Amino acid sequence: MLKVVKLFFVTFMTLISTFTYASTYDNDILNTFSKLSPRFILMSTQEEQVQGTLNICLVHNEIDEKIADNFIEMIEKNYPDGIKSYPIKVIKSSNAVFEVCEKSQLIFLFTAEDNLVSKTILYAEKNRILTIAYDSKLLESGADISLHIGRKVIPYLNLNSLKRKNIQLNNLLLRISKIYISDGEQNR
Repeated sequence: MLKVVKLFFVTFMTLISTFTYASTYDNDILNTFSKLSPRFILMSTQEEQVQGTLNICLVHNEIDEKIADNFIEMIEKNYPDGIKSYPIKVIKSSNAVFEVCEKSQLIFLFTAEDNLVSKTILYAEKNRILTIAYDSKLLESGADISLHIGRKVIPYLNLNSLKRKNIQLNNLLLRISKIYISDGEQNR
């Protein structure tokens, strides 16, 4: 009987964690992203695209729906009145439904399968939209910005992808950032 209870408990916990949090996200790191994401728009030429509202599009898998909702709540809590007199509008897009991202100045990528990432990166390049990735490994796939988390939180920039989109960054952001360089090159 005890073995059956243990087996049931292990199975139940596995299923709960799989269905509710298929990808693991750290709330503190998500909160840091929620504070910095709107600022990245304002520290780039994307600010020129703002027409009254900062528009952020969250691209995620269906399984990360609750995480996306949590991220929206964090942004709303951190910026209840917007930033620099700009209200912030955050919308969600699951499974590469990009029509909702059309007017966005920034796309936030949660960790996702390669197909969704590549579609998102192509869409962002075509439409000159800044991309931020929760997982810095997505810089290799063409995301523009991620965060290097260590003793300090440092923006991690993919200058090649930014150059392809003709998006320029504020000099201060460039000075404080770590630069992503593809294989065979070194980071500064």
